[in-house]
Amino acid sequence: MVHRRSERGVRLKLTLNRRESTKVENGTLYYANVDLRALPVGRTLYYLAVDLEATSEEMATIEKLNWGAMPLCKGELSGVSGRVDFDVSEVVGSLRLGFDDIGNLANVENQLVESVRKLNQNLEAFTSGEMSIARRQLAEIYQRVVQDVLGFAATIEEDGDILFEHPDLGGCFISLNAERDPEYMKLMLPAFFDATRGVPRHDLVEICNRINTSAKLTALTVREDAGGSVVACVGLLLAAPDTSPSEALLRGVIGRAMSSIESAVKLFADELEKYSSDAATP
Repeated sequence: MVHRRSERGVRLKLTLNRRESTKVENGTLYYANVDLRALPVGRTLYYLAVDLEATSEEMATIEKLNWGAMPLCKGELSGVSGRVDFDVSEVVGSLRLGFDDIGNLANVENQLVESVRKLNQNLEAFTSGEMSIARRQLAEIYQRVVQDVLGFAATIEEDGDILFEHPDLGGCFISLNAERDPEYMKLMLPAFFDATRGVPRHDLVEICNRINTSAKLTALTVREDAGGSVVACVGLLLAAPDTSPSEALLRGVIGRAMSSIESAVKLFADELEKYSSDAATP
């Protein structure tokens, strides 16, 4: 039996060819609890041929946006031990999958169709200069939370990041990736100090390491750039994989994340004062 299902979006073209066979095929990736070769002769097996077509222009855009590692098929499958994870870069071209259960095949098939549909939407939005729907929705949630809870005016950048000005610390931003990791947020205070201000880079590293050993949320990092800039960052997982966090949860944690950065910067200033005093002592 042959069953074809094709999804043609504005960009990529996905063709799925489903069929049944009693023969175990070499060169196919299998998703089963047992070695298919050990199954009784004549047992019905299910195969899915996956063909994802992309032009060189489309692939260049995917690479530019780092979407090659975006999962098109992932998660637990009933009756299958382990996980099924196929990224965009692995699916483009041809992929052959074998199953001992038709339900598992249908699960993978539906994931692929829905994921390619979303990827096409995002590609179309990017090439037209628009922000993807998922990125816009997630950014607007964070924008409201920053403005309502922290009380700072916030703007949404073209890439979906949130920028705002802290009255004492200066410019801060929240880095988001709605397509690949909607559950993860990174709150950053970039380059608030650097080695050009009289403290050698290796001393800055030692100061940051001392603070990081006791800090609960914030990590201070000395960049490998020419100026040895110091960055404060809080990274949080706020939902299950591939799930956007609730606005209520964000409202509950954003203040704690911001105060953690404020505390770390204060500790950094205290350490600098000690460093200056020690340097001045003959």
